[in-house]
Amino acid sequence: MKVNEDLSILFWLKRQKATKEGLVPIYVRITVKGGRTEFSSGKKSIPIIGMKNPQLPQVVAQIIN
Repeated sequence: MKVNEDLSILFWLKRQKATKEGLVPIYVRITVKGGRTEFSSGKKSIPIIGMKNPQLPQVVAQIIN
């Protein structure tokens, strides 16, 4: 299998732009041959790892319902 070193795709949560409900936008960085661009995927996620929020189960229930 040949590895393509000219293309890289990175996803991360941008915690600085969290909503008051605790959702954070998922950002994408695409690098092609050294050229880089970043943008929001338009989706949001709950940052569960490292989050110490006692209201988390209530927030999840509101999102699901």
